[in-house]
Amino acid sequence: MDATYLSEHAHRLLATARTHGLELHAQLGQALTPSPAPPRPSSPSGVNLDIAPNRTLPGMSAFEEMVGGLISYALIGSLVGLVISLMIIAAGRWFGNPYASSVGRTGIFSSLIAGLLLGAGPQLVIWMYNIGREF
Repeated sequence: MDATYLSEHAHRLLATARTHGLELHAQLGQALTPSPAPPRPSSPSGVNLDIAPNRTLPGMSAFEEMVGGLISYALIGSLVGLVISLMIIAAGRWFGNPYASSVGRTGIFSSLIAGLLLGAGPQLVIWMYNIGREF
C-alpha cells in the first residue's frame, strides 16, 4: 500500500475519534504518519531520474506474446541452420570439398551459439539491467 494512502486513513481515523469524543494519544497519530523517504543522492548533472519498468502498460501482454513468438521463430531458424550445416558438411565430405566442411562447421557453431543466446537472452538482459541500476 502507498504510504500517503495509509497516512490519509490514519488522519481520518484520528479525526473521527475526536469528533466522537474519544481522546487518542497524540503519539498514535505520529506513529501512523510515515516519515519522509530519505533523498536519493543527486547525480553529477543534478538531475534525479527514478525510472523503473512498467508492466501495466496497455498491450504489454500482447507485446510479450509477440516477442515470445519471435524467439520461437528464431529457435526454429537455428534448428534449420543446424540441419543445413550438417548437410553441407556431409556434402563437402562426399565431394571432397574441405571448404564446404569448414563452412558447415561454422554454421553448426553459429546455430548452437544462437540457440544459447536466445535461451539465455532474457536473463542476460535482466542481469545487465540490474548491474546498471546499481550505478
